[in-house]
Amino acid sequence: MKKILAIALVLAVVAGLLACGGNTTGGATTPTPASTPSGGGDTNAPSGGGPTPNPANPSHVGYWDDPVDHFARDPYKVTFYQVYANEAIDWQYRALQYLGKEKMNVEFDFFNANGDNEKFINSFDLYRDRDGLILTHDYAAQKRTLEVLRDEMKDSFQWLNVMTPFQNDETQELYGPAVVLDGYLIGQVSTQWCIDNYKTYWGNDVKTEEIGMIMLNMSTINVFRPREQAAKDTWTAAFPNNLWLVGDTSGQQINAELVYNIITGYVSGHPEITHWFINCAMMLYPAPAARAVETLGIEDRVIITCCESQGVTTEWDAGSVGSLVSCVGASDDLLTAPALSGIVALMDGRATQETLWEDARQAKFGTKYSLYPIPVTMLTPETYVQYNIDVANEIYGDASLKPSR
Repeated sequence: MKKILAIALVLAVVAGLLACGGNTTGGATTPTPASTPSGGGDTNAPSGGGPTPNPANPSHVGYWDDPVDHFARDPYKVTFYQVYANEAIDWQYRALQYLGKEKMNVEFDFFNANGDNEKFINSFDLYRDRDGLILTHDYAAQKRTLEVLRDEMKDSFQWLNVMTPFQNDETQELYGPAVVLDGYLIGQVSTQWCIDNYKTYWGNDVKTEEIGMIMLNMSTINVFRPREQAAKDTWTAAFPNNLWLVGDTSGQQINAELVYNIITGYVSGHPEITHWFINCAMMLYPAPAARAVETLGIEDRVIITCCESQGVTTEWDAGSVGSLVSCVGASDDLLTAPALSGIVALMDGRATQETLWEDARQAKFGTKYSLYPIPVTMLTPETYVQYNIDVANEIYGDASLKPSR
């Protein structure tokens, strides 16, 4: 029971994170455009009418910069349809309400199933009159959710995944377009940042053979596994003979004591390692990892990074840095804006699920659907504030218009 509760807790957090990474296990760090459009057979194709595609680049559709007058039509009605509810999702809903009204001529309402998968699936029928749904499902109910959307709801609303993609866990093939961070890419970039920058913190005299790496992860949550795989691949490419360790918290309550015990055990068990990289797969790890390193008195010999930003920037906002010196930038707006522009393109009829973001198609996700190409940026205590301002300025036109948490 404790294991089930722990996993359920993390799933709830995962559903609310902006940066839940796509379940990828390799490939290039930048999207590879499709060479030819994918063929028909879309299971949720919109009816005709609406604005035409971008004549300058027909495969570039579903983006914030699409050349469309969204206020030349009646408002669309869209539901932000969630399996869980938490503070992050509540904020995303407020952002979608604002952006929908001011930028895309869309009226939003909100549904959450409070973690009840049966309620989540059975309630689709209540929203047949909506033009679209932006949804986040539970991986445990992926198969049935997709069946209902494709079969029972196929003539109802348009839908688009955000945060948790419909995806084959083994082959990484997408079963529909999605807005989510590329999990392999963020694991790769965060680890490479440590490799490229450690001398800035430790100087030039550190012997590379005395550097070890700890990956904090929860392997039972499939959205985090590619982050670990990418970190390992990147680490071993740079230091093929160096120590690689995984602190797997599966089935356990993530807290300061657990993370302290993991880090203490590894550090004390490997006296030959004088310096450590710690990469955190998700936002629940950085703060307790930083406390553990402080308690052990090894701050000046450890670099902590994270594949997400929320838990890290909270520490930085409080004035706490120490060993926690970088993270992957994951502004909330990098999910909400693409999800909104994508669902509007589907409802307009300018794209089908198969042609949405087609110019960003990557072979590693299959040949039928695209993962939105969210840009990946590494942040530090010196850059994160301006980064969030810049993203908000781009999306809202003025960062001060962004809804507060």
